Amino acid sequence: MAGPAEDTQMNASTSRSSVFLLFLCGFVIAGATTSHAAAEALIRKRCAFDIGSGETKVSAAEVSSTESSVVIARLMDKRIVLPFVKRSKNGVIPDFFIEEATAKINELKRECQGVGAREYSGVATAGFRMARNGQEALAKISQQTTIPLQLIAAEQEAVLAFVAARSALGSNSKNLVVWDIGGGSLQFSMGADGPHRDFVISTGHEGVEMFRRKIARRFNRDPTLTVNPLTQEEMSQAIELARELSHAVNPQIRERLRRSSMRVVGLGSVHTESIAAQAGLQSNKAYNMYTLEGVRVAAKRAANMSDQDFRKTYPENKYPDSQATNVALVLGYMEGLQINEVIPLELTLADGVLVDETYWSKEKLK
Repeated sequence: MAGPAEDTQMNASTSRSSVFLLFLCGFVIAGATTSHAAAEALIRKRCAFDIGSGETKVSAAEVSSTESSVVIARLMDKRIVLPFVKRSKNGVIPDFFIEEATAKINELKRECQGVGAREYSGVATAGFRMARNGQEALAKISQQTTIPLQLIAAEQEAVLAFVAARSALGSNSKNLVVWDIGGGSLQFSMGADGPHRDFVISTGHEGVEMFRRKIARRFNRDPTLTVNPLTQEEMSQAIELARELSHAVNPQIRERLRRSSMRVVGLGSVHTESIAAQAGLQSNKAYNMYTLEGVRVAAKRAANMSDQDFRKTYPENKYPDSQATNVALVLGYMEGLQINEVIPLELTLADGVLVDETYWSKEKLK
C-alpha cells in the first residue's frame, strides 16, 4: 500500500457482494443469478490476505463464479495491527518482528480454517517494497504459514482496490474513482473507456506514515517520534504540501474527478476510521460520506492537539501520532483535486484478491 513521490501514470490490464451500500447516480447492484447459471457455478471457499504497511487484513468468503458473474458470501473479515514500516530499522524488517508477524498470520489462518476455507492467497505491499529484506522476509512468512504470498507493485495495488470496490458495488462503475490510502503508499484508480479489465491508475504517492515523516523532517523533528502537536501555521503548511503532491495525480483521473457524476470511494482505515471520526460522517439515502467542509473543520480542531488529546477524543484510533497529519494529507488532496465528498468503504486489497483469478491456482481441489 511506495516511497518518495514519483508519479507513475499508466493503464494496467488485470481483474463483498453482500455490501450493504447502494449508490445513487448509476451504481446498480447486479441481478440475481439464474438457477441455470447457479447450477453451473464453480464454488470455492477462499481466504485472502492483505499484508499492508501498518495492518494485516484477511477476508474469507465462499466465491461462486460463472462465466458471467462472481457472487461472494462473506464468511469472515478481520484486521490486526502489524506495523512493518514503523518496526523496520534502517530499512530492514527485524527477525523478531518477522516471527511475531508469522505467529499472528498463522492465527488468522486458523480462523479461516474454522469457517471452512480451503484455498489461500495473499499480497504484501509498500512496507515490504521499501525494506531491503522485503522479499526475504515475505518468503519466510509464506513458508512458515504455507500461504502463497506475493509482493505486488503499487500499480497492482491500485488495480486490486478498484476490483474490490467494483465487485462490492456489482457494476462496471464507470462513474467511480477509488482512493486507497495505506501507511506506505497512496493510489487512485478508475475504469478506462476500454475493455472490461482496463484501468487508469495513479501511483507513486506517499501514504500516511511516509507523509508524517516528511512533515517531521520539514519541522526539524525526529521522524521516529510523534509530530504532535502541530501549530495552526504548521497544519496550514502540511495541508499546502499535500495540495502540491496532489498535482502529480494522473491527469486523466484529475479530469474525471471534475465531472459532477463522479463518486470517490475511500479504501483504508485512514478513510474509514481516522477521517470518518474526525470529520464526521454525513448520511445520504444510499450511503454515508465525509465532506470537504467537514475535513476543513477537522483540520482546525486537530491543530495544537497532542497525542494524549487524540487518545482522549478518539479512543478507538490506533495511531494518535498520525491523526493530525492524516487530516492534512486528505484535505490537501481533496482541495487539490476538487473532491467535495468521499464515501468510505470497509474494503481491503484482500477483497480484490478474493475475486481476481490471477491470484489463485487453477488446480481442482480434491
